[in-house]
Amino acid sequence: MWNDVSYEPCELRVVAYDSEGKAAAEKTVRTVDIKVEGPGRFIAVANGDPTSLESFQEPSMHLFNGQLTVIVTRGAEVTVSAEGLRPARFRDKL
Repeated sequence: MWNDVSYEPCELRVVAYDSEGKAAAEKTVRTVDIKVEGPGRFIAVANGDPTSLESFQEPSMHLFNGQLTVIVTRGAEVTVSAEGLRPARFRDKL
């Protein structure tokens, strides 16, 4: 079954808009890095790509269809970053 699945590389396109709603800047992202701080810890990351050979235990992965899932323990402060973009942060509220 999985041998019949075709791989389609993808990317995440980030667009910044000005106050008038016009596109002001654009950046294409293919890989993100994950940093976990606080009492929580990093468990795994997965992008859903059945052909990917990237490690689930490394805090960096290519996006698949512009998405991936990060698994952390309770209390984690997660920062996701990509080259050329401002980091995004998430804090689990205990």
